[in-house]
This record gives sequence, C-alpha cells and structure tokens, in this order.
Amino acid sequence: MNAQATRILRDKAGLSLPQWRILALIGSHEPASSAKLANIFAFDKALFSRKLKDLVADGLVVSETDENDHRVHHLKLSCRGRVLYESTLPHMRARQRALLGSLSNGEVEAFFSALEKLENAAGLTEFDT
Repeated sequence: MNAQATRILRDKAGLSLPQWRILALIGSHEPASSAKLANIFAFDKALFSRKLKDLVADGLVVSETDENDHRVHHLKLSCRGRVLYESTLPHMRARQRALLGSLSNGEVEAFFSALEKLENAAGLTEFDT
C-alpha cells in the first residue's frame, strides 16, 4: 500500500510519502508547533525534522519562531503549500475510499477497532526485550 501511495504522490505532487504526511498534518492542524505535530503523528523525530526542513526549503511550509519561547516553532502551509495540499488531497481521499470500499462495513469497524486496541496497548504496556 505504501508503494501505491508513493507512486500517486510522486506523480500528482512530486512528494514523498513522509513529506505528504507532514504536509497533510500541517494542513489539517495549522498553526501548530512542530513538537505537537511530531507527537500527534507518532513520527520518528529525526525523520520528521529532516522532512520538515525539506518542506520549508522547498517553500511549502512556513516555520515561525514563537516570540515567547524561542524553542517553539509554529508551522503553517505557505500559499504554494496550501495549493499543493488542496490539489493532492482529493487524490489521496479517492485512494482511501477505494481501499476502504473493498471492505464491508463490519470489516471496516473491526479493522479500526483492532487498530485502536493495538494503539492503546502499545501506549500502556512495557515490553521486555
């Protein structure tokens, strides 16, 4: 599934999957701090930082330092980033509808229930390695 998403994003937007995920996250939560977004996304912080820097350098994301706490950076989409986000979103939503459309309503409910249970268990349980 990642290969399919990667192909769509490359062809439609010239983005990698991690770049799209960050762009979409900012687009749906802006303005928000980079730390908050990295936590919401449960993204590897180093990878998040590298991909975010690429998006800023490409002029798709604007990062503004908080005037009260210089360690905090507020992120929002640039005008170009907003256009790219809004033009790519319908393609990704259509993909999601097609994927979920291959499942019955009961399968979709069971799938999301299982994901929620796994996420809760991962957050509450310490594992010995």
